[in-house]
Amino acid sequence: MQLEVNEESLGHRINASLPKGGFATVATFANHIDCHTATIWRNARRDPNFPQPVRIHGLTRWRVADIEAYLNRVAEAA
Repeated sequence: MQLEVNEESLGHRINASLPKGGFATVATFANHIDCHTATIWRNARRDPNFPQPVRIHGLTRWRVADIEAYLNRVAEAA
């Protein structure tokens, strides 16, 4: 199951909550695309094209660049 993101939902549902660069928590990522944190984890497990988490000193984070690139690819495909 892939995260349903299309051009219309991008304009209405994406919050300006991602940091300018670096890394984001699962909560920040989920808030950015208006979904539950479980949805992020589920998509990371099931969809090889979905941004994958990285471990930094025992903490799990997502690269902001990976999130933005994924959302741009999905928007272009819609």
